[in-house]
Amino acid sequence: MGLWSKIKDVGTDILHAVTGIPTADERRNAQRAMNDQLKAYRDQTELTRNEINRKQGEQIAEKRRIEEKQIRSLRRNYRAPGFLGQGQSDMSSKLGG
Repeated sequence: MGLWSKIKDVGTDILHAVTGIPTADERRNAQRAMNDQLKAYRDQTELTRNEINRKQGEQIAEKRRIEEKQIRSLRRNYRAPGFLGQGQSDMSSKLGG
């Protein structure tokens, strides 16, 4: 480095110390920290949304399963158990069966 560059750097450091204006490095570091925090927030938000969507999917599936059981129960109650009311029904109480 030349003499003038050293003098300029010292002068800039003094100016920043006196006026409180952040240096370019301080601004870059602050911007990086802010960007890192925003990225962490976005990642956490995405994880939370994925978890909420998964839970809602499970709730919808459970609701459908319960509704299907209720429908099968109603069908069993309102139909004769077999041909002309005799014999076994072909209805299964298991889901998917």
